[in-house]
Amino acid sequence: MTAEERREFILKELLNGSEIISANTFAKDLDVSRQIIVGDIALLRALGYNIEATPKGYFLGEASRPSGVTKIVCSNHKKNQMMEELYTVVDNGGAILDVQIEHHLYGKLIGAMNLYSRYDIEEFAAKIKKSNAILLSGLTDGQHEHTIWCNDEKVMDRVILALQEKGLIV
Repeated sequence: MTAEERREFILKELLNGSEIISANTFAKDLDVSRQIIVGDIALLRALGYNIEATPKGYFLGEASRPSGVTKIVCSNHKKNQMMEELYTVVDNGGAILDVQIEHHLYGKLIGAMNLYSRYDIEEFAAKIKKSNAILLSGLTDGQHEHTIWCNDEKVMDRVILALQEKGLIV
């Protein structure tokens, strides 16, 4: 398979799929290294394709995001309240798409999350624990924002109310 055919395969999979696909999955399917896939993704981006990266893999930007409503909410809480915040969103029918902070030196920093279930949240928490990573909100004394996604406004209202009742959003 040529490099061009490989990139066509990657693009086709991203266009046809609704799930996030990891570089390792592509590498295994195409019998190349993960680094080759990362380079292919970079070339596809340079050609204008809106390929977004998450810790779980790649997806096409807006085209692959389900319809619904999004809202950015401001939070300010301690690290030990993170799980409560994330669970509150998914337990009420929402999803956490990202986390954002305003850094004094670098400006807005955004980290993809794409947490749609308790299972996703538990995987995320396990990665934090295993890597001993510092949360983005740790750089701003707990102040951060999340983009929340919901099927409709009614669900969004329920998510926001639940977060407010627990004092998890500003």
